Amino acid sequence: MGGKIGTVALDVNGAIHGNTIFRNTEGGSAAVPSFQPGNDNDTGMFHGGTNIIGFSTAGIERLEIDASGTVTLANGLSIGRTAVTGTPAATDGNVFSGTYTPTLTNSTGVGSSAASACQYIRVGNVVTVSGQVMIAGDLSLNMKMSLPIASAFTASRQAAGFFYANTAFSPASSGAGGAISADIAGDRFLFLGGDDSSSNLTYIFTTTYQVL
Repeated sequence: MGGKIGTVALDVNGAIHGNTIFRNTEGGSAAVPSFQPGNDNDTGMFHGGTNIIGFSTAGIERLEIDASGTVTLANGLSIGRTAVTGTPAATDGNVFSGTYTPTLTNSTGVGSSAASACQYIRVGNVVTVSGQVMIAGDLSLNMKMSLPIASAFTASRQAAGFFYANTAFSPASSGAGGAISADIAGDRFLFLGGDDSSSNLTYIFTTTYQVL
């Protein structure tokens, strides 16, 4: 154990053992954390406030654990005891799920349309979406639907799925439905297909797309 070295009051070459409390009353910050690995003085762990622990790299807080045990990441996602909240950015390569109510845009062959809350799950840069929409349309049905997480489609094949009439709600609609692909111009889903009755049908859909 050495004495004072420069501005360092105590320098230990070896292990430190104790049986009570080791406390840093300064607390530190994201820029200068209290506990720093190696000689990296802007990376480590610090006291972020009452009952809060923070972790930083390159002087920026990357993760925080609060008094309730909720973990908040630098990308805005919060992982609680029962749920994950927040909205991931298009560049996040993680696993994320949620719900959203899409915006529908009617083109040809659609008299009216409405969407219920839909669910989605993202794994890496692949997103799977499913839910129900109500459409009054014909066999030339052309409708667009917004994405839960923005992409940047360059080809129609970058989204692929299908929709079909829920016969439990519309028993006479067996066979009604169509295909889902990517709408390049609007960065949306494109629904093509329909039913020759022009009646208001409830369609179940599922589709997968790439976040580019």
